[in-house]
Amino acid sequence: MNNSLASVCCGALISFFTFNIFIPVERFFNSSGILGAQTQSKQKYTIILVGDSMTQALGAGETILPILRKFYPNKKLHILNYGIGSTSILTLPDRLTKGSVRGDETLLPILDKDFDLILIESFGNNPIQQGFGKNNEILDQSIKLIKEKKPNAKIIFVATIAPNRDRYAENI
Repeated sequence: MNNSLASVCCGALISFFTFNIFIPVERFFNSSGILGAQTQSKQKYTIILVGDSMTQALGAGETILPILRKFYPNKKLHILNYGIGSTSILTLPDRLTKGSVRGDETLLPILDKDFDLILIESFGNNPIQQGFGKNNEILDQSIKLIKEKKPNAKIIFVATIAPNRDRYAENI
């Protein structure tokens, strides 16, 4: 990961929905030294979620929005969920530029949407047999695409935790 875009951005945040939930949403959009140039505070933010079934299970905001509304009662938050089960990081560039299909639903390309923040989940079916080289290549390519088309958008990498914390990775 020498000098790759992924390694530079990975230090930003590991999980938006756990230990960072108490931070005012504007903090994600100001000059914190990690997330980039300062952006004007606004009343409405659009957040894109992209990942596999762990992201898809969150739905169109019905799970996340009630939690976020407690902490950001004066902000309008719009969640667009691009989670698709049984997918890997290899599908990310196409979801960004060409769109995708989830069941009988056609999802437009992410980069055709107007958004402030994109949370890229870690995916569960990644091609790591030969190491993380391909993963890093895809993340670098995806970050470049996002920054070229949406230079003011913030990117956060999210590592998901299995639903049953006590039994996750049991017998492995």
